[in-house]
Amino acid sequence: MKKIFQLLLTFWISSIAMAQTDPYERAINSFQLLYNEGKYDQIFEGFSHEMKQALPLKNTKQFLANLNNEVGKIEDVEFLT
Repeated sequence: MKKIFQLLLTFWISSIAMAQTDPYERAINSFQLLYNEGKYDQIFEGFSHEMKQALPLKNTKQFLANLNNEVGKIEDVEFLT
């Protein structure tokens, strides 16, 4: 019985240690942090090639700075689905 408990405990600990946050949650948390700190260059670097072409760095910085001035920092996010 003791060996089974040790095995289950080991499995449980390893499953928790290996658990990763949802990639969408990581992405929005990263975006929120960079946006709130005004690090628009780093946000731009995360764009795909197509997005970089559609919204060049100068336009990205201007858009995000204007957005931050108009509505402020991102204080909270909520995943609905």
